[in-house]
Amino acid sequence: MATQHPTGLTAALTTILVWGALKLGVEIPAEVAVAIVGVLTTIVSYFTPRTTQLEVGTPNDEITGDVR
Repeated sequence: MATQHPTGLTAALTTILVWGALKLGVEIPAEVAVAIVGVLTTIVSYFTPRTTQLEVGTPNDEITGDVR
């Protein structure tokens, strides 16, 4: 799900935005385009909450009733 892994979604959307800027005639060197993607994904990753498998639960919880 995109909300569970926003960093990958950010990288994809940023790549599309850079591509769109290039199509509009904005000159962006390849190194700068890569840096933009890297910086934005790092920022999103920093603010993404971390969860563990115990916090999320397991598929067997519904069957066994074992809720942690």
